[in-house]
Amino acid sequence: MQPSTRDRPLAALLGANLLPLAGVLALGWDPVLVLLLYWLEIGVVLVFNVPKVLLAQATRDGRLPDDIALWDGGPAFRLNLLWLAVYALVIAGVLHILVAVVTPLEATLAQLLRSDAPPQVAGTVLLAAVGTVFGHAMALRRFITDRESQRVTPTFQVFRPAVYLWLLAGIVMLADGGLVSEDQFAAVVVGIILAKSGFDILTERAVTITPPTLPDRFRRTPPPGQPALCVSPASRPLLAAYVPLSLVGVGLAATLGFFTYGLFIVELAGLGSRGELLWGVLYVLSTVCFTAAAVWAIHRRYTNIEYRIYSSGIAVYNTHHDTLVRFVPATDIRSCEPVSGPITWLFSAASVRVRYRQRRRFGTIAIGPFDIEMPELRDEDEDGELTLQYVGNADSIRAML
Repeated sequence: MQPSTRDRPLAALLGANLLPLAGVLALGWDPVLVLLLYWLEIGVVLVFNVPKVLLAQATRDGRLPDDIALWDGGPAFRLNLLWLAVYALVIAGVLHILVAVVTPLEATLAQLLRSDAPPQVAGTVLLAAVGTVFGHAMALRRFITDRESQRVTPTFQVFRPAVYLWLLAGIVMLADGGLVSEDQFAAVVVGIILAKSGFDILTERAVTITPPTLPDRFRRTPPPGQPALCVSPASRPLLAAYVPLSLVGVGLAATLGFFTYGLFIVELAGLGSRGELLWGVLYVLSTVCFTAAAVWAIHRRYTNIEYRIYSSGIAVYNTHHDTLVRFVPATDIRSCEPVSGPITWLFSAASVRVRYRQRRRFGTIAIGPFDIEMPELRDEDEDGELTLQYVGNADSIRAML
């Protein structure tokens, strides 16, 4: 029988776990190398979590114009979630780097990078690291092909690697060497390897995610008949409002990434001033490129969105893909108020904030006989908000609703 797509990442991860076990028991590895490999795996998990956050779409009804489909009918990258993914990477990454700085892991990693370690040790460590990357790459592929991305919310996916961060806390205590004597250290590390293998089996085989149940009111096709009013957002006030925020946000993210990861890598590799110059160039290029991408995404989204007002409700329509993004029935609308501000006064355009009742049910994660509730999906009525950005006839919309 051919192995299933669920078995392949598990096999790669278990193989990556067996190599350190063989290294400690047969090759005379320093047990700190095992902790180093698990520290590296946590970094791999954080990096692979970024596309998973961007692909998570359990809370999305339709596709926005700036979403990029992987293929026809397949999942799409939600570019508006880029900052959530960056937040998850940077915040968890600071803790990840801090662990290496305050423990022997940094010196051990520097020794491997500078080829001071014996060849058989460096080779097996490299092989285990490649197996880890391959396993998580296969898990990302399954996340897409098995449509798991349609069953998880972005916020849930942000916090999903939290178990690995608890593993990181264990690495901190063990790598510091203050809690375990040298005679017991190897035995404890072997126990960690076995526990880690059991955790991989649990997460890859025993954990399933059921799709959340959305009511029929979240329709994907517009209601019949012609809309009474069609309104498109004004691009000038949107660009005036969001481009400065994007510039500041991109610069801040690039700065944090540069000082968190860049200088750490430069120091480990012993590159000196040339390495700092290289990372400085990468910092400038990333800031310019990401800012340009943010401006493009804002322009593409709001120049291809149309608000269609029907007697039965409000439809946010995607004219680029000819699909409905969201529909709010008129019977669920609680209030509709124009929102004013400096942009409104400058461009004579206001946002319209619509508060409405939304009903969502729990999605669950099943671990054996147990069910764990997913965040952001509730079983009772809640007030949702829909913002119609910067339209010139906000009072007309309010009067119709």
